[in-house]
Amino acid sequence: MALPILNTTIHELSLPSTGEKIKFRPFLVKEEKILLTALEGGEEKEITNATKQIITQCISSEDFDINKVPTFDVEYIFLMLRSKSVGEQIELKYEPECYEKCKTYAEIKVDIKDVKVEKTKDHTNRIKLTKDVILDLKYPKIDSMNELDNASQVDMVFGIVLDCIDKIYEGEETHNVSDYTREELMKFLDSLNTEQFKEIQNFFDTMPKLRYRAKWPCPKCGKEDVKIVEGLNSFFELA
Repeated sequence: MALPILNTTIHELSLPSTGEKIKFRPFLVKEEKILLTALEGGEEKEITNATKQIITQCISSEDFDINKVPTFDVEYIFLMLRSKSVGEQIELKYEPECYEKCKTYAEIKVDIKDVKVEKTKDHTNRIKLTKDVILDLKYPKIDSMNELDNASQVDMVFGIVLDCIDKIYEGEETHNVSDYTREELMKFLDSLNTEQFKEIQNFFDTMPKLRYRAKWPCPKCGKEDVKIVEGLNSFFELA
């Protein structure tokens, strides 16, 4: 006689980028093993691959493709998976500003439902480089960093920008990036001046981010401290 296979509850969430609803189940022991192995190794690439694998296995919506959604969607999905799988609270432990005086860590519990993808006011993916040249950018995907794992810091920055170029408009003409080689696109980037490239950098600085503002008083002196927790890796370290 075969052993029983337990059923799991199906949940639903809305993607922060589009509002599209997707269905998922909590991760099981087999997925937790994948995660623990990656965390044990401590390599960012391993953690990223484990995250992709777990999410892919737990999402039941047929049209969902983890390689096509922005990184902040991936981070949000994983936290929602964790909330339904491990628990809806995460314990945070920090050195408050008064640590040197008080020698006491501050500990708080965060409800995952309070962690949001924050969108910066006036953020735009359309960059006006000149009167006639406009650049449309798209959000980086989860594999962007993996593909540039062995690159220098400078090459990594430019590599991510290249991956995120969507369209280039020149007057009435539209240039689709698929029609150009990576070398041609890099030549285009190299032709920008410092101020123009800063406009591109601002797109990444202001793009939506998984963020939580933690507030607590020091347990010893009572002074209130604020810590901003940002990005999935921060929650991995603190979970």
